[in-house]
Amino acid sequence: KLIRKSGLTFAPEAGSQRLRDAINKNITEEEILSTVRIAFKGGWTTVKLYFMLGLPTETFEDIEEIVNQEGFEVYDIEYPSSSVSGVIRVYIFSSSKTVTVSDCATISRRIANLPEYEEIVPGNVTLEISSPGINRSLKTKEHLKGAISERVKVKLKSAIENKKSFLGILKNFNGELLTIFDESLKKEVQIEYDNIASARIDFDFNS
Repeated sequence: KLIRKSGLTFAPEAGSQRLRDAINKNITEEEILSTVRIAFKGGWTTVKLYFMLGLPTETFEDIEEIVNQEGFEVYDIEYPSSSVSGVIRVYIFSSSKTVTVSDCATISRRIANLPEYEEIVPGNVTLEISSPGINRSLKTKEHLKGAISERVKVKLKSAIENKKSFLGILKNFNGELLTIFDESLKKEVQIEYDNIASARIDFDFNS
């Protein structure tokens, strides 16, 4: 009798190794991937992974790991000035794919089901998951390294060549020194990281 090989469902139940160990789900990420490869080689065309919500000892770090496994990163988190009201904004990003409304909704539901949710999002505070946008802020060294070859706008604390704002392609960033080809000066300018007041992507919609 022929078996129609359409899809299989596996149940890792937890996205991180630490959490799988905590619930005695004694399988590794490599074992999960190996099983999926065997299934595909055997003719199965679809594999679904089942994860449980609200597991004991679950924390935001576990959710961050699941986000990473899905191909995203937590790009930035903004907290409200008040601890009892306002909005916590969590920005997720990927350099290889677009963040969709569905992606944001999935992560929002995942965090909302944490046992510690009321500690993470207390009182009348609202949780918001979104993309940092096409003109995303560049707040960290990692952000700047990820923006090499993109058009950026950099504002300085102290002027260089009588300018406190530079716009152009980010050519290089070595962790301490940023090199930008400024569009108005028509040349490369080097800027010390500690002299940066703010930086962001400045997408050229006319190009």
